[in-house]
Amino acid sequence: MRKTVEERFWEKVIYNEETGCDEWTGKPNNCGYGRFGYNGVMYLAHRFCYMLYCGLDSIPDDKEVCHTCDNRMCVTFGHLWLGTHQENIIDCIDKGRFRILTWDMVRDIRIAYSDINMTQEKLGTMFNVTRSNIQLIVTNKIWKE
Repeated sequence: MRKTVEERFWEKVIYNEETGCDEWTGKPNNCGYGRFGYNGVMYLAHRFCYMLYCGLDSIPDDKEVCHTCDNRMCVTFGHLWLGTHQENIIDCIDKGRFRILTWDMVRDIRIAYSDINMTQEKLGTMFNVTRSNIQLIVTNKIWKE
């Protein structure tokens, strides 16, 4: 018997008592968000969760699905809210999660990355930025000197 889209979605979710979040267990994208494929389209898992509860056309083009818990793998509907990009950034700043790098930090990232034991993931955690940002820095695609 074929599984429904809801069954396929929720079989990839577990409850994390430590965070209080229903967390996506599938592989995250480069920015640390879960992803889910439906009808040939790849969605961010938290956005698809919102769509499951509110309808497939429930997210206006000018809105993002934001987290109150700041857990990128969270798909708990009660932790999700719709906001503009600006509102999401303000929420990020208010919670102290917005990170602005300096040239000194970028140089430290590049030096640390040249160490064989330092991964892009570890650097992202150390500097509170995404792994994809680290990749862009170490490949000189951004912060070019």
